[in-house]
Amino acid sequence: MSGYTKVSNDVLDSLISANLSGAEFSCALLVYRKTIGWNQESDTISLSQFTDAVGVTRKAVCNALEVLKLVKIITLVKKGNQNHTASEFKFNEDVSVWELVKKNTLVKKTSRTSV
Repeated sequence: MSGYTKVSNDVLDSLISANLSGAEFSCALLVYRKTIGWNQESDTISLSQFTDAVGVTRKAVCNALEVLKLVKIITLVKKGNQNHTASEFKFNEDVSVWELVKKNTLVKKTSRTSV
């Protein structure tokens, strides 16, 4: 074994029950690993680091990061600029402030009928 990252049971249990997509879950774990896993409060992570690690498109990573910020699992500490500077992220270990919702409650289903 070449090292490990200690994860609290509260964080693990909350991530498991958060109903995240695969990309969201992987991005959350990457932020956790690059911050808390290295005993740092935050870290600068580029989109290419996310896409390489997670194996999805830049668009999928951006969507996943937006969801994670929205539900307060991660925090954007400093946004990168237009010169391809990476953004700085922080993982929120305080699961009591996560704002998780069931995804099916976010979208209202409407039925269409022809007239």
